[in-house]
Amino acid sequence: MAPSEDLIDFDIIETHKENIQSLPGGRSAKALASTYAPLSLGSKFASPGDTRNLNDAIRQEYEEEILAIADSDDPLDIYDRYVKWTLNAYPSAQATPESQLRPLLERATKAFQTVTHYKNDPRYLKLWLNYIRFFSDAPRETFAYLARHSIGEGLALFYEEFAVWLEGAGRWTQAEEVYKLGIEREARPTERL
Repeated sequence: MAPSEDLIDFDIIETHKENIQSLPGGRSAKALASTYAPLSLGSKFASPGDTRNLNDAIRQEYEEEILAIADSDDPLDIYDRYVKWTLNAYPSAQATPESQLRPLLERATKAFQTVTHYKNDPRYLKLWLNYIRFFSDAPRETFAYLARHSIGEGLALFYEEFAVWLEGAGRWTQAEEVYKLGIEREARPTERL
């Protein structure tokens, strides 16, 4: 790979930065630059129609994988990759009907509710956390639902996110109790609590 291929043209990102929604884990500058980069032939930018057609084709590939999910060794992986792709493909319109993120997260979270194997899988919990972050009208009730169904019970991430939401709502005592509960349950990694 030539050294110039590794360089990122931040001027491309700069013109779109007001419309790019942040993610807790951050975004790849290289991915953003490629999303907004002009087409290689000439200096013309990809039209919304071209981008929509490409996104529809990729979405269709994921949907076909979901149709064959019974044959997968790790069904959660399909949804995990699909959600990550959606978050990256729609950096400025994640929570819009165009991205179809809401129905995707609803399908992904419902698909594994009763699967014990995934209850303490960080990928499954992150699907729920994305749902809470973007779409939940009642985050506290959603966290309570997760706790009632033992989803994320063994993960420090669950207690961290719940406590951070409580702190943001000014419920400091309850947040401290959530941290203590995570420590009592020996959620991993405990040192984060």
